[in-house]
Amino acid sequence: MSEPLARIDVGRRPDGRTLVAVTGEIDLTNAADVARSFENASHLGHDMVVDLRSLEYLDSQGVRILQHLIARHADGSLDLIIVAPRRSPAGDILSITRLTDVVPVVEQLD
Repeated sequence: MSEPLARIDVGRRPDGRTLVAVTGEIDLTNAADVARSFENASHLGHDMVVDLRSLEYLDSQGVRILQHLIARHADGSLDLIIVAPRRSPAGDILSITRLTDVVPVVEQLD
């Protein structure tokens, strides 16, 4: 049995925020499962930190998932922060797509 392309761990930070850590790859083959995980985490009703530091690959499907997540939080009812170093696969894609202009992106968890 092969390993899934992406591993998504959902937990709670000491400050009360939901932490969603993504490891591996997000592409067409697993986008629906990843989107479902983010949707479930969004329903917890807490501010959210999305940790993409261990993400190795992110294609247009992954960008679409992040855009949907950002739009879901755009009303200000919940804060969303993405963790992605500038010179990483996720950081590069976030910069190219200019998602860094619409959501806070930090390089490290505080």
